[in-house]
Amino acid sequence: MEEIYKSKKLKMIGLFIFSVLLTIGGIFTMFTNFSVNLIPGIVITIVFGFSSIFFFIAIIKSPYLKLNEKGFEFKIALRKSFVNWKDVEIFYVTTIYSQYGVGSKFVGIKFSDSYKHEIVRNIARAIGGSEGMLPDNYGKKPKELANIMNSWKKRFG
Repeated sequence: MEEIYKSKKLKMIGLFIFSVLLTIGGIFTMFTNFSVNLIPGIVITIVFGFSSIFFFIAIIKSPYLKLNEKGFEFKIALRKSFVNWKDVEIFYVTTIYSQYGVGSKFVGIKFSDSYKHEIVRNIARAIGGSEGMLPDNYGKKPKELANIMNSWKKRFG
């Protein structure tokens, strides 16, 4: 038994276009008032240049969430991660806030004691407020996706 959820391509295309535009803005920033704007322009160009590459790869190699009897696998760009159901205590909705106070809801993961990456858990909890998080909602509302994940965990964990 297996279920696969895919990210919305339109969202990735929008983020790619946004990143490309900011990369171009960074290049223009470097060449306007060169002595003052060189460093900020370089930083903007590098950060959003890499973001553009990341989102381009994400468009071509569509991100997904795959659920099966053993656990779940999620893939974004070139990175795949697999987690066993027994390593998860619960899935829940968490909110990540930007520096401007705007919140985005995602599915958070509270790992069980059997999960071996204690240092990573503590760092993630300190930075983002949760031990783990799915990188996307895969076209679902966060509460709905958390419920799906918890029902799979209950059946197979």
